[in-house]
Amino acid sequence: MAPKTLNEVEIKEHLFKRFWNKVLLGDGCWEWTAWTKEGGYGMLVVRIDGEWKHKVASIVSWFLYTGEWPTLQVLHRCDNPPCVRFSHLFLGTQLDNVRDCIAKGRARTDHPTACKRGHDLSDAYVKNGRRHCRTCRRDWKRERRARVVV
Repeated sequence: MAPKTLNEVEIKEHLFKRFWNKVLLGDGCWEWTAWTKEGGYGMLVVRIDGEWKHKVASIVSWFLYTGEWPTLQVLHRCDNPPCVRFSHLFLGTQLDNVRDCIAKGRARTDHPTACKRGHDLSDAYVKNGRRHCRTCRRDWKRERRARVVV
């Protein structure tokens, strides 16, 4: 007798039951109550194409509602990371996510004015998306050259 395998419908039904057992339904947001990652986003381990993968709960919610894994990011209208209510979710690009963040006043605007050693960062240079202190870099190079010469 061949080993019993689950077909796609049975897998989706199993995922559906596992998923909704971890959701607290309410009048507004439907909150994920199980494992969360940094930032409060719900996490779930799911089997996709024979491999176990960690997925954000809002992405799994999108899949369970539409039947398709999203190709774009799943964003929240409610700005509540553990929310998995489909009507609170929408698809968008990273740029859409940033614009949404700025429009809702959640963008970080408190950029540091000094490095950790107290040097002014007004003339800082940007490398890999981060600002770096020119004075600290110049001092580091000077110290390195002095070590090489000796």
